[in-house]
Amino acid sequence: YIAPEVFEGAAPDARVDLYALGMTMYELLAGVHPFRGGTVQETIRRHMEELPPPLEGVDRGLMSIVFQLIEKKPNARFRSAKELMGALARYLDIDEEARVKRMKKMVEYEQTRLKGEMKRLEREKVALENRRQEGSTSTTTSAYGVTPPAGTTIPLPAEALRPLLLGVGAGIVGVFAGASLQGGGLVEFSTGATAEAAGAALTVAVAVGGPAAFHFSRPLGGIGALTGAIAGWIAYGIGRGLFNFFYERDMWRAMDMAADVALAAPVGLLAGIFSAVGHGGEESRLRIGAALVAGGVMTALVASGGLSFLFGDGSDTLRYPLVALVAGGAWGGAEAAPALRDLLRRK
Repeated sequence: YIAPEVFEGAAPDARVDLYALGMTMYELLAGVHPFRGGTVQETIRRHMEELPPPLEGVDRGLMSIVFQLIEKKPNARFRSAKELMGALARYLDIDEEARVKRMKKMVEYEQTRLKGEMKRLEREKVALENRRQEGSTSTTTSAYGVTPPAGTTIPLPAEALRPLLLGVGAGIVGVFAGASLQGGGLVEFSTGATAEAAGAALTVAVAVGGPAAFHFSRPLGGIGALTGAIAGWIAYGIGRGLFNFFYERDMWRAMDMAADVALAAPVGLLAGIFSAVGHGGEESRLRIGAALVAGGVMTALVASGGLSFLFGDGSDTLRYPLVALVAGGAWGGAEAAPALRDLLRRK
């Protein structure tokens, strides 16, 4: 239960005790000590070099507290027992002031949502009355903004199908490869933060570089993977900052989605950019704009719970389809945008 810095000769302080408490909590939750070795030297080495395995079946909020307690670097842990008490109080919902504030925010949110719902119903009522007045001879406008003859449909442009499937597939592979890297399945890192950043970089690299390689060329895929890795590393830092920001303000839903949305955002942007590059810069603005819009729509659907009937309500469950859906939507939207525009112009 001794903190790593003690073995390096550092003077112990309160954070050493917090580390020991975190190890105790981990062992209680997991049933095993993560660093116990066959010898004293082996145990010390594990404390200093290895990352603890994820706590299976443990709530994400509690696991976040435990893992912050057992960070290798003292500055990454809670600064004091009082700070830890505040985090536990928020997690257990026994901080009365925080609970009142959260309930007030929930009421305000519901009031805003109900007002928006009332306005939507009023608009639908007006639209329904207008349709009744127009009579049965009026035509119906399709989702593409045109009026096709009766019995006909406007198909999804074929240009979108291949990159859409490539994007979804690459997104799925990227997420699970990143999760494996983060969990120590591929490479062991000195700190949890480094492992998480590397996992994020690999996820974006695969989601961007994979479709670029298969749809255009391997060199473009390699450039896309490198650019995606850099963007994923930066996105991790932004996502962690947002996570802490929302966590301190008890904005639980936003906290759960912050890191994942930050990870999905560069996927949508880079899909549009590399789609334009793959076509020699043709229709760059249109392709990038379509990729961002499509990725934003997918993110909104997941964040709002619009796809919970497929993936469930847990943020841990939603993390996996989010990047895949954004990658598929962004690549498909970028490739289909010129065809859709031309279709609208012909009509």
